[in-house]
Amino acid sequence: MAEPLALPAQLRHEEAPLWIGRLEAAIAAQPRGSNTAPALIDCAALERFDSSAVVVLLGALRCAQAAGVPVTLKNIPEKLLKLASLYGADGLLLNSVA
Repeated sequence: MAEPLALPAQLRHEEAPLWIGRLEAAIAAQPRGSNTAPALIDCAALERFDSSAVVVLLGALRCAQAAGVPVTLKNIPEKLLKLASLYGADGLLLNSVA
């Protein structure tokens, strides 16, 4: 991913399949190797979301790990981290925060 992939203002159940596909495609296009810069996913625009946003981000992290591509999450809203903590997944997201 040459430039950050910015998530939309709304990421709910209806938008999740589209964003899972976009993130997986961007990660698949990322160069691999030990000197590769991390793929950057910017969450700054997220305002309206449900637990699907957590699923989308965790899916992106899992896809990146399987592909050997480092990922950095940026500007995760505090409300999203609180939602992720309900599922015990906040630590997984925080491990990838810039």
